[in-house]
Amino acid sequence: MKLVLGLDIGISSVGWGILDENTGNIVDAGVRLFEEATRNANEDRRKFRGSRRLKRRRIHRLERARQLMDSINFPVSAIGQEDPYLSRYNAIFGTVSKEQLVCALYHLVKRRGTTLDSLEEEKLNGNELSTKEQLSRNKKLLENKYICEIQLDRLANKNEKMRNHENRFRTSDYVKEARAILNKQKQVYPEITEEFIKNYIELIEQRRQYFEGPGSRKSPTPYGSFFIDSEGKLQEISMINKMRGKCTYFSDQYRIAKMSFTADLFNLLSGDLNKLLINGEYLTYEDKVYLVENFVKKGKNITLPQILKYKGLSDDADVTGYRQDLKTGKPLFTEFKGYKALLKVVIDHKLPEEILDNYDLLDEIVEILTAEKSYQRREEQLQKIFINYDEETVSKMVDAFKENTIFSGYHALSKKAITSIIEELWHSNKNQMQLFSELGLEQLRLSSVKEQKQITFDDDAILSTVAKRAHREAIKIVNEVRNKYGELSAVVVETAREKNSEEKRKQYTDFQKKEGNFEKEMSKLLGVASLADLHLKSKQRLALKLWHSQDGKCIYSGKSISVHDIVTDHSLFEVDHILPISLSFDDSQSNKVLCYYSENQNKGQKTPFQYFLSGKSSRTFEQFKVEVLNLYKSRKITNKKKEYLLELRDIQNNEELQKEFINRNLVDTQYAMRSFSMTLRTFFKEHNINTNVISIRGSFTAALRRRARLNKDRDESHAHHAIDALIVAAIGRMPIFEFFKEFRMNELGVIVDKETCEILEEDQFFEGKYINFIRSLMNYESKIKYSHKVDRKANRSMSNQTLYGTRKKDNEIYCLGKVSNIYQLNKNTVAPLLKRLEKKPDDFLMAKYNPDIFSLIQKIVKEYSSADNPFKAYYEEHGYIMKDGKVPVKTLRYYDSKLGVHMNITEHYPNAKNEVVVLSVKSVRIDLYKNKEGKYKYLGVPYHWFKQQGNYYILDINKYNEEKRQPHKNIDDSYEFQFSLYKNDLFSYEKDGEYHERIFRGDNNPRQNKIEVEYVYRKKQQKERAQGLLAPSTFKNVIKYNTDVLGNKYKISKEDFKSYLQL
Repeated sequence: MKLVLGLDIGISSVGWGILDENTGNIVDAGVRLFEEATRNANEDRRKFRGSRRLKRRRIHRLERARQLMDSINFPVSAIGQEDPYLSRYNAIFGTVSKEQLVCALYHLVKRRGTTLDSLEEEKLNGNELSTKEQLSRNKKLLENKYICEIQLDRLANKNEKMRNHENRFRTSDYVKEARAILNKQKQVYPEITEEFIKNYIELIEQRRQYFEGPGSRKSPTPYGSFFIDSEGKLQEISMINKMRGKCTYFSDQYRIAKMSFTADLFNLLSGDLNKLLINGEYLTYEDKVYLVENFVKKGKNITLPQILKYKGLSDDADVTGYRQDLKTGKPLFTEFKGYKALLKVVIDHKLPEEILDNYDLLDEIVEILTAEKSYQRREEQLQKIFINYDEETVSKMVDAFKENTIFSGYHALSKKAITSIIEELWHSNKNQMQLFSELGLEQLRLSSVKEQKQITFDDDAILSTVAKRAHREAIKIVNEVRNKYGELSAVVVETAREKNSEEKRKQYTDFQKKEGNFEKEMSKLLGVASLADLHLKSKQRLALKLWHSQDGKCIYSGKSISVHDIVTDHSLFEVDHILPISLSFDDSQSNKVLCYYSENQNKGQKTPFQYFLSGKSSRTFEQFKVEVLNLYKSRKITNKKKEYLLELRDIQNNEELQKEFINRNLVDTQYAMRSFSMTLRTFFKEHNINTNVISIRGSFTAALRRRARLNKDRDESHAHHAIDALIVAAIGRMPIFEFFKEFRMNELGVIVDKETCEILEEDQFFEGKYINFIRSLMNYESKIKYSHKVDRKANRSMSNQTLYGTRKKDNEIYCLGKVSNIYQLNKNTVAPLLKRLEKKPDDFLMAKYNPDIFSLIQKIVKEYSSADNPFKAYYEEHGYIMKDGKVPVKTLRYYDSKLGVHMNITEHYPNAKNEVVVLSVKSVRIDLYKNKEGKYKYLGVPYHWFKQQGNYYILDINKYNEEKRQPHKNIDDSYEFQFSLYKNDLFSYEKDGEYHERIFRGDNNPRQNKIEVEYVYRKKQQKERAQGLLAPSTFKNVIKYNTDVLGNKYKISKEDFKSYLQL
């Protein structure tokens, strides 16, 4: 058998299918399902780590401030007892007590401003100014004032807030104020010495720069510059190099900056100029030098018309090999954005122009600007590379270059690798792969692959987290298929066109909006409320779209088409493929037009150009061309459709041209697809395995589905992924479109001749393997296997991040809810608060502890009931609601709900009078128990019960046993442990005499002993939420299954208890 494996790689799934190339028989198929690897979880973890570090450092800084002031016997117990803003003001302009001085100095250490030693762009919210802009604005206010004066003015103005983006000042401004305070007060307090001032100012000024990363030589961490290696030795590495990739060919060399001159020159020669064929001839060394010297070095873009003009050729010359813009179809050449930026700096600042001829120096400048985002670090490193210039010139050059923000990213190769072949790229027309192979570097790179028995993921591939996970799962499938079925004839791959689910949703939303606008316009023209009222067939809807894009005319004859005729008598028209699909491999709307039936019959399988030359058309090709160009200029048709309509070459009799169309329309050339395909090809090549790897565009599976009448319902089942994979395999290895050129199949699998509409017997069409495959495909869904990736990872988030206070009420502990900033709520966000105040006033703590204020609140709600927000309306007239005439009431707290499953973190808050908890405690697994009567109970095992010890997380067995004894669990010694279910584990159970299989999703309600489950073969719908919550106490004969990546099940009736998790 010649087996073909098809892969449909999606965002959170990999469909796979194996078919016999010779017979068309389906051998096996399945779907591997997993969680989408969004980067949000990683970003959250990084942010929380960063927040914890900042908090620790701040606490440490404040503690040092306390110790410093305590060392001169200043009363640190007074901290927080005085108004810090007023204390700071009085300390500058008068005499203050030690208590007031302590409060002032402590407050300055606490709020010490920004250094803004970074060029990173900020993400702004609403009307906020950037930090840089706000600092500039505040700088003007500080010309004759100290920070505390500005802040006191703002506090006096009730419309201004202190804690917002406007309260941004430089650290140097805080230092200026601190010195003023200390210089004034040392005249009163001799304890304030010069040494004290020096130590205190250091507390304000000193900070760890972000580019230094966490940790230190004394405190190494895996996340920082200092870390302990596998041999237990302390190692140091810069943070940028820690994250930066290594060269593909020289593993000890770092990748060169992507925007360096050398990297761009390499891209231009290898990726652009050396591939360019003009009238069958490559560019010479002299041609390349001319283009670089006369365009690149002068800051101009190289374009195809300029190349043709230089060569003395007309615009209709036969040119191939150039890259194209995917949207416009225009030729692309490397733009040298980095060099242009440096050229502009040199010209604008009148710097020495010889810099531009020193490519090594240019590369070093770009390297620094790419790697360093700190002004200080940039200055230090730029000064080192400009040592051949005088001090004044160096200062001028450093100031000119250091503020540039456009440089980012790294190339796949190192400078060493590029320079090893750059001369050959100038003097020959070989590509980089040929040259690296000739130098033996390609063989060296692949030497490690020869030692591998299985295909492994390429960790150096620059892919999104979504693509990385999907590719890893796909590789597991390929390896498992090879182990089970032996080596394959081919692996055919299709990948998702969307980068992630968010992009997928956005594209769908945009599509819906576009469709809605189109339907409105057509409904208006046809005089109906909605197109749905006309019950149009899909072909008629497509005809309406094409009619609209063709200005209501037949594309070939130019005659007008009545939009009403498309609806009432569609037989007058045909949707024609501009270029035959069997040659162009394009079934998209870019290759479809609307024409009269008679025109389509006359055209047949010809291209439009051949049709107009045949003499059967009613007008000339030149007239047709003018109309096509007008449609393109008015943006009615795409560039691709324009090119198809005006194609002059004979596709049918030109094999090279057919290959070009296959490569353009059938083969997927996205980077992610190329990376995955290259991983497979490299492995097969190095192990002398004769397996072809083919990449297919996703649009082709959709086209074949339409033609075979295979409807795709994503909500009904995950099976469509496997069906798509089988279609992908068929497209790649069986010329299946040849079959659909002459025949079509209806929903029942009956074959119909397109020309005569006769129903045919199986021996009346050409090869039986095609119909065998299509019919098998239509009935294969029940045989598809499913494999869900089980999540046993130990270091997940333990709960939600929100902290809740608690209070006791009626001998029950309640969580407290709160509504903050009551004066800033809009109509929608204040509504729940107003409802609670009306329906459950006794729930509010203020009703109990400050009844007078609460009565005022109720009065305000009543008197300002017509306002969107009564509190805001009251504030605009009277200012804040004041408690005891001093403290503004901004937040309302209330008894929310009885405390259920939670994690107590009161120990981290030593001053707390009541319990502090977090809710939504997440479980890593549930443990299922059964007694002799066959009754089941379970215990959820949350993440926070595990503590890390080396490479293991060890379960706190005391907490585990304590929870077993809780009244809502009551798992006594009569119950015996059966097995653990982790997220996405497969299990079966019997209930009410029926057998069910489900996927375990989580411990939904520990108090009510309900777990959340999912169907094996599909996602549950919103209306089926109740069916997704099950009580294991109602189960019988529960069995767990381990599944491999191909969906093969392995029964587990009982397993050993596991008290640890491995990292």
